[in-house]
Amino acid sequence: MSAINIEVLRKKNAMGHLEITLGLDGNLDNSTVTKLQAELTAALAAKPAQLIFDLAKLNYVTSSGIRLFLWAQKQQKQHQGEYRFDNLQPAVREAFVMCILPLS
Repeated sequence: MSAINIEVLRKKNAMGHLEITLGLDGNLDNSTVTKLQAELTAALAAKPAQLIFDLAKLNYVTSSGIRLFLWAQKQQKQHQGEYRFDNLQPAVREAFVMCILPLS
């Protein structure tokens, strides 16, 4: 069974808008996607101006994880929020490209 740790950082940016960073550490697959979904649901409820995924320690992502990222992007766009992916590792970047996931 895979594991994932999620660090959530909330701060106000220079303009006073909420910025939330989710740092993922481990593997994002069918057994861990619900943990990220719970964290994302809470983060998106705050309607952050910026949602940042720090993927420096994300080793692996499956299609279920990609679908969750797409859902988060859609939610951000609905309230005119921005999103970005930082520190993509080569294997994760390849999964994004294969699924045609926009990186910003």
